[in-house]
Amino acid sequence: MSYQISIGFDYSHNNKLIIENNAFTDFIHYLFDSEFKLGKIEKGLTYDKMRKYDLFIIGMPHLTKLDSDEIRDTVKYVEDGGSLLVINDGGGDYENKNNLSESTQNFGIKFNSDRLFDNKSFS
Repeated sequence: MSYQISIGFDYSHNNKLIIENNAFTDFIHYLFDSEFKLGKIEKGLTYDKMRKYDLFIIGMPHLTKLDSDEIRDTVKYVEDGGSLLVINDGGGDYENKNNLSESTQNFGIKFNSDRLFDNKSFS
């Protein structure tokens, strides 16, 4: 009997990185092609919801913040062996009006509010 890895997505915080977003087609196709079991959490992050996943992705929340209980439960999820992938967008917490750094600082990571800009290729 083989074990199927499960990956959960945060849908609770107006996330830009969701399965249906065409901007991430290559990434999502890779996940489907790898036969991972994909799921989503739509109404608030809790430890009990996240622990069902081997990997949990919080992908670019926009104009919304994780509350203190969600941050606490996210940290507990990782401390208990869960894997967490947190992705912020350009401009970090400040431009996206989120507070991902409040969660990730528990792991020694903080998102900068700067952007990289290539004035030769304009990207």
